[in-house]
Amino acid sequence: MCPAGTYSATGYYPASSTPEASCTPCPAGTFSAAVGASSVDTCVECPIRFWSPAGAPSCIDCGAGKTTVWKGSDDTGDCVDAAFDIAAWNEGPWALSDTWFKDRAFDTAARFIWSSPPASTPTEQAKIDQEIAVLTRQFEAQSGVTLELYIMADNAAEIFIDGVFLGTSYAGWTATGRPLQVYPLPALTTGLHTVKLRGLNSQINPADDNPAGLIAGIRTVATQSTVIVTDSTWTRAAATAPDAADLAPSSTPPKGFSTGIYGASYGWFIWTDTWSEGESSAPVDVINVFKASYTTTETVGDVEIYALDSVCELFVNGLFIGAQTYSEYRWNGIALSGGENTFVLRCTNPIYCDGGATGACVHDPSSPANPAWVAFRFVLGGVDRMYSSNWEVGSAETSPCNNDGHCSAWSALSYA
Repeated sequence: MCPAGTYSATGYYPASSTPEASCTPCPAGTFSAAVGASSVDTCVECPIRFWSPAGAPSCIDCGAGKTTVWKGSDDTGDCVDAAFDIAAWNEGPWALSDTWFKDRAFDTAARFIWSSPPASTPTEQAKIDQEIAVLTRQFEAQSGVTLELYIMADNAAEIFIDGVFLGTSYAGWTATGRPLQVYPLPALTTGLHTVKLRGLNSQINPADDNPAGLIAGIRTVATQSTVIVTDSTWTRAAATAPDAADLAPSSTPPKGFSTGIYGASYGWFIWTDTWSEGESSAPVDVINVFKASYTTTETVGDVEIYALDSVCELFVNGLFIGAQTYSEYRWNGIALSGGENTFVLRCTNPIYCDGGATGACVHDPSSPANPAWVAFRFVLGGVDRMYSSNWEVGSAETSPCNNDGHCSAWSALSYA
């Protein structure tokens, strides 16, 4: 009989022959434990986290800390870094209650994951705070079946479906009073699709106890049947640079808002022209990028940003410095080039939420209840040098922004 991992029309090979000559091996990426198999249908795809060469009687485990992008992997090179499993839904620093998670029919098989394990030293904590967690998983969809994604992120996560930005999740654990957010997915065709979560851990002081993690799942809307949940089958990567789209050239200045608004004592708050203050909510499905340059021979400086009702990332000379969510933070001792320095702010506007375990996250484009701003301050030797405006501190210019309300020292762009 044909040995495991092979098959023939009869399940046998002639006595005058050999298995190698008369039995067909199962394709790479599949396996068959059956002896005497008579059809290729006995060859089964290797599951996620496993791979196989042709003619395999079983699949080979990628090993600890590794996974595969999808089923049917056929080479050890398909094994990539797996997301770190941080805790169950009701464990760890978030410890979601039944009311907050289970009673809302979210799948309790979901796990908190991240691109790094929990920190046990200040050095490990700094690594977590200075990297963007890129967590990715493929999933199957059926045309006509509506899906939704639920998520809680500490502190925030941008959501992409097949590379298209869906929105930003912010918070959602019990202590925040903000519920897990549920996002309807766009109509999908039958086949494989990809979800990517771009996780951010907001800087705090002191920074020695600043956990990072997210928990999520995709399910059908009609029956709330699970499609996937976060676990160690997700792939992980750590990004430290802006995306290519963030660096696209732009000559459009951002829109400037009232100086000193909500207590910011420096610069003007800015945003893109995607919305007007007091007229409507800022769009939640758009990435907003602000760029400016400053030339100095100094090699160290300080940057402060105030992400007001927004989630913002700071990059200096192409390197990720950190993120801030709905608050203000100052990074001291940032390395400068000794010449021209480029500052990039990448910001999004999470959807508005009513608090509580059963509260709803509702984005109403016609309501002014969900605005978004960011303010910026650059300091050298304890002296303010540049704000989020066209005003270089100490210059003869008397107004931070132009009369038309735009801040021409900065450029702005938005994309989905």
